Amino acid sequence: MKTYQEFISEAKKCWPGYKKKGTQKLFGKTYNRCVKEDIEELEESSGGERSGRRTRGKLTLARGRGADMSKSERTTAAISKKAGLKGTGKYSTKDLRKKSRDYTTYDSEDEEDDYGSTEQDHFIRTYSSARKAAKGEQLIKKFKPAGRTATGMTKLKTAPSSESVRRVKDLKKQMTKAGADKKGRVHTVDIMHRDSGVGKGDKDGQMERGRNFIAAVKDTPNQLKKAGAKKGEAVVGKPTAVMPGEDKKTGEAKRAKLYKKAFGKRSTERSAKTGLMVGKAD
Repeated sequence: MKTYQEFISEAKKCWPGYKKKGTQKLFGKTYNRCVKEDIEELEESSGGERSGRRTRGKLTLARGRGADMSKSERTTAAISKKAGLKGTGKYSTKDLRKKSRDYTTYDSEDEEDDYGSTEQDHFIRTYSSARKAAKGEQLIKKFKPAGRTATGMTKLKTAPSSESVRRVKDLKKQMTKAGADKKGRVHTVDIMHRDSGVGKGDKDGQMERGRNFIAAVKDTPNQLKKAGAKKGEAVVGKPTAVMPGEDKKTGEAKRAKLYKKAFGKRSTERSAKTGLMVGKAD
């Protein structure tokens, strides 16, 4: 039978590869808390100098597997990898944490000046990578609409990750067709009217706004340069109907043709999966 001193002496020891890190109580008794060695071990070299050797401990491996990534970042990285977009690295957060940069031609400080205006404005958002753009443009999302409640609120249900992968794959396919750089920045272009109150009866106002929209689309390459876009970088647009009462599908089809011209001859067709058109900055 072991004496009390022998029991205490053995309790102080840890298994090979483990080290003491504090104590813990179990059934009213105090024991050493043994954990795996996860720090750099220093060894004496043959020349008498100390050289550093990193172990394959828990801490080292955890860093290599993106332990500092948030759940959202990990999801974005995993889905993008499955779709073929690697960003700046599978577990890199540099592009995911970089804030998007916005550029707009709208400079009015007085909203009253915009009443009845037929002017069109550019809104260009620059993402640091394609996977950051996929997340920002909601191609990667956890929920999707599932009808409406009795009060008119939108119901949401969990969207399968496979659906997000399909959307991101579609974005990558469009970027490849357009010849855009898949590892470079992505610029999203929206052209918006200042006043949406131009009614059906105001035909002159509608025609003028239509002409201004065409002029704004033609001016898109110039505005992209001002926003900092460089040759070869991806340009994404989401054509939408802009006239009150305009048929949504017809309006989107018309504007898709204009967006295609703005993004260059190699721009792809509007995607049925994502609603996006992708080209490249010339």
